[in-house]
Amino acid sequence: MLTLAGEELMPPPGVASAAHARVAINSLGPIDNLQIAATGLEPGKKYWVMLVGGAEPQELVTFNARIAGIGGAAIAQALGPLKRAVAPSQVEHAMKLEVRLEDKGGAPVLQQR
Repeated sequence: MLTLAGEELMPPPGVASAAHARVAINSLGPIDNLQIAATGLEPGKKYWVMLVGGAEPQELVTFNARIAGIGGAAIAQALGPLKRAVAPSQVEHAMKLEVRLEDKGGAPVLQQR
């Protein structure tokens, strides 16, 4: 089951990075609102927020890190049926969020721990 309220995503173990993010998922009835605020990312690069731990990783939202202003910062949100993506009728797996960098073949830059 995936439950988040102000969860912090951090770089994977062994990766030296100042990047981090806060994620919140709010139930809106039949759909959910995922919001992510990230900083310390590579400015101008494209990132994916992925739900991992099931049979196949699921892309939830894509975003670009800002170039101007606060470089490397981003705020993104997605609306969708996350409860259905993590249905209790499925075998219980530890579902977690990752932020992946498109330029590096989808390598994780931030992970939920």
